[in-house]
Amino acid sequence: FEKEFSFSDIYTYATMTDTSYMVVPISQLELYSTRLDVLQLDLTTGRYGGTYHGFVPFNANNVFEELLVQATWKDACDGTAIATGQGPVTVTLPLATGAIITATEAEITRIRDAAYCDPINLPALSGITVTMQFDDNTEKDMTFDVRTVLAITVGNDMAYIQNEGESLGIKVRPTESSNNFGTIRIQATFPTFGRAANIVGILDISLVVFRDIAITSYPFPAYTGMPQKNILDLVGCTDEYQRAAATLIVTLTNNATYDVTSYSTFESSNTVVITMAGNVMEDS
Repeated sequence: FEKEFSFSDIYTYATMTDTSYMVVPISQLELYSTRLDVLQLDLTTGRYGGTYHGFVPFNANNVFEELLVQATWKDACDGTAIATGQGPVTVTLPLATGAIITATEAEITRIRDAAYCDPINLPALSGITVTMQFDDNTEKDMTFDVRTVLAITVGNDMAYIQNEGESLGIKVRPTESSNNFGTIRIQATFPTFGRAANIVGILDISLVVFRDIAITSYPFPAYTGMPQKNILDLVGCTDEYQRAAATLIVTLTNNATYDVTSYSTFESSNTVVITMAGNVMEDS
């Protein structure tokens, strides 16, 4: 047996002095495991009395190679023991070597934050999965395993973990009532999983929010690389003034910047001097 819940049929034979043998009837057989934490038995009834099965139970933690199955052949009349025997069983379960937490999103924000809106559109949650690695190069999805304990160890005032069931998954969501931002550290431990009791998985995701907004202006029409323009001058010897286009730039707490000009509206605080046509400033 090499993993939890692996199983096998168990057959018991009686060997005679003339080297012949016979299958011991289920009705006269008493079969049990000497280590229930490593190997358990059940009986499936059916034709010829049924069949015993041996299986590795949930959370078997050790590696064994010994006589784990004990058998007694009993007299059909008075139940006295006719013969006894033992069956060698090897249970070799791989040891855990590590745990990986994977997130669907590296950065999240709050629904009420500007970073959630167009054109930035940061997500307001991240799904996470937990995978255990073993020394035989196999892996096991531990996301919904009862032995997996998930916790936020850094930034627990900023976010919480919500189990939405196997169909929807486990989510990390921001705490809307908090105004803090930064690193959210998620930790997975397995304290009741003997083969993985010392394994710790860690993942950091970032809670990113709006930091500031800046308005700049450039000559209109503009070309790439044109310097900013904050003063509208007369054009040549005419009585017409230059025009300038306003640009609105949002900066988030991760230092990412976004041009939100086309998502913004502009107003002049003094329409006697300057009027706005969209984001274009004109002399009144």
